[in-house]
Amino acid sequence: MPWLRGRGLAVADLGVADATPADYPDTAAAVALAVVRAEADAGIVIDGAGLGSAIAANKIDGIRAAMCVNETLAALRAAA
Repeated sequence: MPWLRGRGLAVADLGVADATPADYPDTAAAVALAVVRAEADAGIVIDGAGLGSAIAANKIDGIRAAMCVNETLAALRAAA
């Protein structure tokens, strides 16, 4: 988040604040809903594997999420 803020981007942390276990589909859905509702221009979900979060986010109408494991994939996804 500091890296994003350092580039002038607004950041809203919708994740967990401690070591309490969380259900990744709930977190991914919260991020996706923020984007759909225009509360955010884009969303980033970071978790253990990534694929499950992308699948969960894609269940929200209007969202197209992808698992990006490196900067190249993220840049290609952003251009789509």
